[in-house]
Amino acid sequence: MAWFNTLRTLSLLAWLNVFLHVAGLALAAVGIRPGSPLVPLTERLSYLATWPAGWTCAWVAWIFCAVALIAFLAVLTHRVGEQGRLAQLGLMIVVAGAAFDLYCDSIYLLVFPMLAAWQPPAEAMFLTAERVTGIASLVIGNGFYSVGILLITLVLRERPEFGRLTIGVGYAVSGFGLLLAAAGFTGVAWHAAWATLPTIGLFCLWVVLVARSLEPARSISGLPWPGSS
Repeated sequence: MAWFNTLRTLSLLAWLNVFLHVAGLALAAVGIRPGSPLVPLTERLSYLATWPAGWTCAWVAWIFCAVALIAFLAVLTHRVGEQGRLAQLGLMIVVAGAAFDLYCDSIYLLVFPMLAAWQPPAEAMFLTAERVTGIASLVIGNGFYSVGILLITLVLRERPEFGRLTIGVGYAVSGFGLLLAAAGFTGVAWHAAWATLPTIGLFCLWVVLVARSLEPARSISGLPWPGSS
């Protein structure tokens, strides 16, 4: 019953993603927002210079989110099997995006408070680092996540286990994710803020729908399982 263990793992990872991403949003509202471009530069420099615990906890949470996202998609891609080569390509793109995302999260976590604490304040350097890191995180990191999930969704669309709702939500995750990536080009803080909530919310819904579509109960409904010969 190896497939059952895979499905159990997928379900656990789905709910782990929901928990971590919801926690990440909550921590971001409390710990990241005061140090983000949503507030004036002098205020966020003053906030970050104290190495606030909320900032640290929030970025650590997002690091765990990236790891959990990769784990879920890796198990899902393995479950699809050799027939889903497009899904494997999507996973590779997601992993590449995660590499950029994790690097940027580490910069936010460790470098930004250091820059903010410099005396006299290195405002020009801080703003440059903020812009470059934002582009890499949003455009490359979230952009690659969105493209990878789109490719995986295209593979799931061809399988009978997944209904229209699951596929539709997968497309929506990719669409809003690309809007979030576009916010990296605009450099407008509110663009990223408004695109983040629907992207994360839809992603949480999608992982749960995907896991539920592959619940063991469906295996007795006559639907074929890959590799079940």
